[in-house]
Amino acid sequence: MERRRKMKKQISTGPIKAKIGEPAGIHRRIGILYVDHEIYMRGGEAIREIFEKLKIIPVQVNTNLATRQVFVYFISPNLNPLPMGVRPPTFYLEIEQDEEGEIKDARLIEKDSGDPYMES
Repeated sequence: MERRRKMKKQISTGPIKAKIGEPAGIHRRIGILYVDHEIYMRGGEAIREIFEKLKIIPVQVNTNLATRQVFVYFISPNLNPLPMGVRPPTFYLEIEQDEEGEIKDARLIEKDSGDPYMES
């Protein structure tokens, strides 16, 4: 009997929900970035500088070695807040390189919505 009372008193620790009419926090401004594996691994400091310039804060990095892609889940103040249950927008990183392979410039290109695995 005592155990049941303790369980009822337990406080739920779910995600923080914004109230109606209240601006959504930075944790709702999320996106997914696809980067080529070789560019990401070779980039190092240059990739960090690009992220700072584009105002991207990486949250989680996943690597798919089968497709040679790196998925970077990021938050950015430039993105619109997402409603709950909506898939985040996906982006590609378009990189300009010089003759030696050094990264000169980069910009985000939004990919059309759809499943990235279903490309033909």
